[in-house]
Formats: sequence, structure tokens, C-alpha cells
Amino acid sequence: MLSHAIPRPLRRLLAWTAWCVAGLALVVVAAFLYVTFIGITVDAAFLRGRVAQAFSENLGRDVRFDGPMEFEVSARPKLRVGGLHIANPPGFGGGDYASLGEARLALDLWPLLFRKQLHIQELSGSDVHASLQLRADGTNNWTLRRPPPAPRPATTDAPAAVSADEAIAALDIQSVRLDNLQVRYTGPEGREHFFTLANLEARSRAGQPFSMRLQGSVEKEFPYRLEFTGGALADLARDRPWPVDMKLTFLSSTLVIHGEVNGARGRVTFGLGTENLLEFQRMLQARLPDVGASGIAGTVEFEPRRVRITQLAGAMGATSLIGHLDFDGTGSRPRISGELALPALDLRPFLGEKPAPDERAQQPANLGDVYRSIAAATFSLKQMGSADLDLTLAVQRWLSLPGDVRDVTLQLKLERGVLHAPLGAAIAGVQLKGSVDTDATAEPPRFRLALGTSDSDLGGLAELLAGVRGIRGHLGRFALRLSAQGDQGAELVRSLDIGLDVERGRFSYGNVEGGRPVEFALDKLALRLPAGKALDADMR
Repeated sequence: MLSHAIPRPLRRLLAWTAWCVAGLALVVVAAFLYVTFIGITVDAAFLRGRVAQAFSENLGRDVRFDGPMEFEVSARPKLRVGGLHIANPPGFGGGDYASLGEARLALDLWPLLFRKQLHIQELSGSDVHASLQLRADGTNNWTLRRPPPAPRPATTDAPAAVSADEAIAALDIQSVRLDNLQVRYTGPEGREHFFTLANLEARSRAGQPFSMRLQGSVEKEFPYRLEFTGGALADLARDRPWPVDMKLTFLSSTLVIHGEVNGARGRVTFGLGTENLLEFQRMLQARLPDVGASGIAGTVEFEPRRVRITQLAGAMGATSLIGHLDFDGTGSRPRISGELALPALDLRPFLGEKPAPDERAQQPANLGDVYRSIAAATFSLKQMGSADLDLTLAVQRWLSLPGDVRDVTLQLKLERGVLHAPLGAAIAGVQLKGSVDTDATAEPPRFRLALGTSDSDLGGLAELLAGVRGIRGHLGRFALRLSAQGDQGAELVRSLDIGLDVERGRFSYGNVEGGRPVEFALDKLALRLPAGKALDADMR
């Protein structure tokens, strides 16, 4: 009835309008479905200037884009940018500080709608170059001088921020990839070092372990490979125990770590084996002893400012050890304590000497060889002031000293650069006791060694000290004192002051094959050899 009341032209207009609205709605729905499921790509090259300007203002550096900048709008959005260049600050040359060939980001928003998870399908970068420079005055080109942030108006109705653990728990990372990362570092002396990451692959699916593999080279010639597996990223953010498994292969060296961490605390076991410890020297940019084939293993427990190493066992060249160490940084000064038992000890590689091919068989023939060894050493006594020490050493055989040195016990007590170390040892068959004292706070540093015995057989001391064979006998009293001052080995040798006292000695010489022993007594021998002066001796 109502339709008959509406004029026919108006009915046609209403019908036409309904069809238009329906058609428009259909187009909108179709467009929405197309954008959602198929997507459209937008070329945002016209924004490169604005983005570069925003980067420049925030970084305090000239930034430019000369590559693609596009994004895809859909339920699985994608972003691709490239040709990013960040300039060096003034005074570091006109080249780039860093550049990026291309970066990609691909998301899947459906899990975010239904499971509150942000699914990252791809996060990748390629052809990343960085040129790091450090000058002699301490300035560098990687410290960014950002402008102070503008003050934000106070708001009372701001939504609650998402916590870090909630944000990480929402991540579902399918693939992270980085290809061709090249870093060049130029130090104050102008020497260049190179680090290359050929490729890196990582993934962290929701609720599954995080895994990463990477490989590359150091100094353009030393290849490395790292395999790492951890726990779920959500557990790491929620301060739960996080398992760690890592294997690093570098030339002929392999480092394996297994355990778990919980925030700043953890417990891991480690093992390092290498055919040549110096392979790590250029990788770590740290001076290491030339000890050849080495291996070390132990258990590390750490917490804020404290590290404990237990079940420690190692072999470095001719040196081997077992024991435990504690590194404590909770006080006003770092402190190292523990106990080490060394079946064999050879300090020469740790003092900067290069071992001979038959290092295990060679030992200093006399004290002169020791003096020459110390003179060439590269240690510094002043470095003793960097930490305190309370360490017990038990050395079964000391290879880097002349003669047969065995059963050495050394109590190292180092406080604020002052060392006092009572010691006992069997040297050339004679039981000796004494102490080592060093004051690194003095200018120049001072060193003193005292060894002595009473009512003891002579053993091989005569051949060790004077190079004379065939002497036997008994000592009523024997005392040897060495003192020196200086920081480096050469300074210590030049300032060496030697004192030797023997009392109530009963000896015989000629105790060699074909010889006729002759007995003699030495009631007193006082020998002094001051630094740079003539020998002074009084013998009765």
C-alpha cells in the first residue's frame, strides 16, 4: 500500500540509491579484503628527505637515503628500506660512519588479534658497514651527541605502559637474518682491525628455545663459527632460569659453554681447547702467553660483582693446574682468592718469552740464564696495584728456574700494591724457606727475595750457585738475599743486589769420577754483589 503511495520517479531514485550504496559497500568490502589478504605496495620514496632529516636531528649527524623506501599495507605488512648512510662527525674524515644496504621487516598481525602475539616473519639486513675510529685524545666517532629531549606535557589519563616481559612474551620471531656485516676499527696508533660477519641466522618462536648461528672472520683471514641455543625469550624477560648452550669454533680452537643464567646470576661449565692459544690474541685484542697447545675447563658461578671458578683444571704448554678461584668486586677494591695446585709451572711464556721447540726439556742452566730471562720479560710491577690477592700456590715442579726446584708452597698476600709471600721449596735437594716481598707503590717499585736453611745437606747448591761440580757436605746456616728496584725486568736486573751468607760448613771437593775427595771447612762466607759495583767477599 505504501509503495503505491510513493510516486514512481521517487521509487526509481530510491532503488537506484540503494543499488549505489550496496555497490559502494561491496567495493569497500572488496577493497578491504584485498588490502587485508593481498595487500598493496606503497612507494614512499617521497618521504626519504623527511625521514633523513628526522634521523639527522636525533643523531646529530648528516643522514641520507639513496635506496628504496616502500611498505606494503595488509594484514601481513612489510617494510623495505635501503641506502642509509650516516656521516662521520667533524674531524674524522668525510666518509661514512655507518651504512646499510637494505633492511626488511615482515609482520603477521592475525596472531596479534587472536592470540596477542606479534608474529615477526622476517627481520633482515644486508651490507652493513661501520668504520669505528678512536683518536689519541680519547674521542671517537661512535658516540652520538643527541639533542636533549623536548619536555612532554603531563597527562593523567595516559594508558598503562606495557611491561618489558609482556612485550617480549608477545614476540614470535620466525626469522632474523643479517648478511655481510663489516666493521673496521682504527685505533689511536692508526692501525686498522677488521671484523666480518658473513651471515647470522636466529629464530625465537613463542614458547620455544631461542637459537642463533653465525659465522665470519677476524682480520679478514681468521674464520670463526658460533652456535648458540637458549631458552624461551619470555622466560628471560620474566627472570626465570634460562638454559645456555654455546659452541665457538675459531681456527683450531673450540670453546664450549653449558649451564643456565637467571638475570645477573648463573652457573655454567666451560671447556676451551686450542692447538695455539695465540689464535685468540688477535680476536680478543689482548696479549696472551705463547704457550702453544692449551686446554682449560671448570665451573663458573657468578652474581653481581662476584665470580667463583670451581673444579678448575688446565694445561697451558708445560704448565698444568687444578684448583679454584674467587673474584670478588663487592668491596672497595677487586680481590682474588683461592688455591691452585700445579704439577708443573713454567712462567717464561707468561713473562713474554717465546718457547723453544723442545720447551718441556729445556730449563735455565744457572742463575745467569734466569737474569737474562727476566731482563727480556715484559711484565710491569706497577700493575700489581690494580687488585688485592690472597692465593695459595702448591707447585710440584717449577720448570722455569735453574736446578731441580720441587714442592714449592707460596702464600701470596697482596694488599694495595704491597706483596708478602712466605714460601718453602726443595731447591737442588735442599729444603729452603723464605719470602718474596714487593712494594709496587714505591717509586720505583721494590723487590726482595730471601731464602735460607740451617743444619742441612749441601745438595746441589754449589753447582747451582757457582757452577762447581763434585762438592758435597753439610750446611750449618745458608742465607741468600736478592733485592732490586724498578718496574720492568731490565730495570730489576740492572739494580740487582745479591747477598750470600754461609756458616759452619763442612764440605769435600773432588767427588767426581776419577777424583780424590778432599775435605775442608768453611766457618764463614759473607758475599756481597751490589748493583753496578765490584764483588766483596769475606771467607774464613
